[in-house]
Amino acid sequence: MSIHPTQIEQIRPSQDIEDDEIDFRHYWRAIYKHKFGIVSFVVAISLLALPVLFSLVPIYKGSTTLLIESQAGNVVSIEEVYGLDGSSREYYSTQYEILRSRSLATRVVDKMNLWENPDFFLKKKPLLGFALKDLLPESWSEEVVEPSFEARRERAISSFMHGLEIVPVKQSQLVKVNFNSHNPRLAVEISRIVSEEYIDSDLESRLQLTQKASEWLTKRLDSLKRQLQESESQLQRFKEQEKLVDVQGVKGLSSKRLEALTDNLVEARQRYAEAEALYKQVKRAKQQGMSRLDSLPAILNHSQVQTYKRDVAEVQRKISELGKRYGPKHPKMIQMQAELKDARSSLYRQIQNVVNSVEREYEVARSNKDNLHREFEEAKKDSRGIDKKNYQLDVLQREVDANRSLYDLFLKRLKETSETIGIESANARILDPAIIPTTPFKPNKTRMLTMVIMLSALFAIAIALLLEKLDNTIKGSADVEEKLGLPVLGLLPKLKTKGKKDRSPLRAFHEDDQTVFAEAVRTIRTGVLLSDIDHEHKIMVVTSSVPGEGKSTVAMNIAHALSHMSKVLLIDADMRRPSIAEAGELGLHPKGLSQYAAGTAKISEAVYEIGGSNLRVMPAGIIPPNPLELISSKKFELALESLSKAFDHIVIDSAPTLAVSDALVLSRYADAMVYVVRADSTPSPAVQSGVKRLRQVNAPLSGAVVNMLATSKGGKYSYGAYGYQGDYYSDYTYSKN
Repeated sequence: MSIHPTQIEQIRPSQDIEDDEIDFRHYWRAIYKHKFGIVSFVVAISLLALPVLFSLVPIYKGSTTLLIESQAGNVVSIEEVYGLDGSSREYYSTQYEILRSRSLATRVVDKMNLWENPDFFLKKKPLLGFALKDLLPESWSEEVVEPSFEARRERAISSFMHGLEIVPVKQSQLVKVNFNSHNPRLAVEISRIVSEEYIDSDLESRLQLTQKASEWLTKRLDSLKRQLQESESQLQRFKEQEKLVDVQGVKGLSSKRLEALTDNLVEARQRYAEAEALYKQVKRAKQQGMSRLDSLPAILNHSQVQTYKRDVAEVQRKISELGKRYGPKHPKMIQMQAELKDARSSLYRQIQNVVNSVEREYEVARSNKDNLHREFEEAKKDSRGIDKKNYQLDVLQREVDANRSLYDLFLKRLKETSETIGIESANARILDPAIIPTTPFKPNKTRMLTMVIMLSALFAIAIALLLEKLDNTIKGSADVEEKLGLPVLGLLPKLKTKGKKDRSPLRAFHEDDQTVFAEAVRTIRTGVLLSDIDHEHKIMVVTSSVPGEGKSTVAMNIAHALSHMSKVLLIDADMRRPSIAEAGELGLHPKGLSQYAAGTAKISEAVYEIGGSNLRVMPAGIIPPNPLELISSKKFELALESLSKAFDHIVIDSAPTLAVSDALVLSRYADAMVYVVRADSTPSPAVQSGVKRLRQVNAPLSGAVVNMLATSKGGKYSYGAYGYQGDYYSDYTYSKN
């Protein structure tokens, strides 16, 4: 049964989904496939690494533990003089760098004369146990030039700094001073001397800094003394010039006077405002007439005015009473009119007196306000003058106080520094002295060899996976189904014919049908017959992509397998490279397909019987100039029809699909086509191209046969998870091959 291209498109989406998942079995198969190469590479690298490891010189470590104090135990905090903060993180980082410094390394190298110590410099062992130059004649060796003192000293310093390790202990004030050397005693001694020299150098630096600080303080003190004297002289001259005795007392009196004047001025301004308002009312009323003055509250409420107003009212009352009795000319009426006139005159005079009093009070209030304002301004002027003098005095006094304080501070520091010269204590001490190590700390040859094995194994595995990734050949049934979209008819193992000249894969099934190979051929036969059970597979065409894939072997063995069931004819249609005649031992230049199709030979002359079987073979015959024209001719079609009547099955061995177009032409006559793919050989693009060509002509592809599949011991197929795993035919007791 053939698979239409549309069916392939339906299969691939699910396959693409599976490709998104990591298949660890695929990686394991790749590693297992290259296991011998991986193991060989690891063993070779390990053997090469062994001489190198054995040539490594053991290195010993001398370790001294230092305790660095956060503050030195000095009598005076000299850090304040030269600016070190013993409690900061930067302080400890600085001390670690001093321990690593070149200056300290030079002190130790010079003290120990390490450039003259032969045990100090590391001498590497030759890989082979001896140096190659020792085998050369003396005349060939170059003259050794003795290096200079500076060169040897510089080399010793560089080696020393390379072997020194400063390791701070976390969350503590401890630091380990380590030195690595192939001589354990020398490593311990150098570690100890480095610690001692660090402590001595710190003491020396403190002494030098203290001496320099003392000299600087002395010079600075003279300058500060002169500044103090000058500021005191300026203060005294200012006091004498301004005739100041008690500035604070004068300033207090001035403040009190200014405060009193302020209160009086506020009160005077208030009285003036009231008097001014009343004055303006009276002035406006005078302009409007005497009758308006009488209605002003300030005049109306005056006691004298009220008295006179009552008198006028009383006289008016009497005139009113008399008017009821007498006429206007009556003496009493005339007298009362005269009294009314006198009363009103008195009232008007009193109103005028009140008005005059209001004007006088207004003038007095204004004069009092102006006088107080002048006094207030004079007081303010005097107060500002006092403040200015006081400010200048404070400036001069502060300068004197600052100079005196600075002078006293430097004088005290000078005395403390001078008295403590030579009594500085170290900022560090040795907590744990180094002891002579009994075992080297490096190299750890076991660990290094383990690392070499692991790294070489990882590298070899990476190369194996890369090779597997770059390998685009068909490896098994999974590749056939995934990349070609064809069902797998069977898997043929690779036959071992080395040393067996009389054994040919073409006759493997005929010579022994009780082998794994024979069982695989029968599986293929069954797969072809059941591929499309509703149609009779009369004519079968066997082809491949390129030559050398074993299509002729597959065709002949399938024909042998079919001959056990029916009468079968095998036709060698690969006329460019025929192989059936030689395999069937039919002699030189036997008649065959070309003569029968051309009509120059009868069927009895072109068909040969294979002894002891129902299989008949038609070799290629004489090679025509253009085989494609022969199989495309009408005569070939008629000959094939005649042969199909005489045999139950016809198996045609066709030329490769990519080499020529013979298989495309033969597909027109075929009921089934078997596509042979050589495992681990043919690139998948070539196979896909061949299958594509056949599908374009609607060839009846039944499936593919994976040929020459590598097998392992005992008949187990090495392709494992590519399609099958385990002893493929262990249940059938086929063990011979």
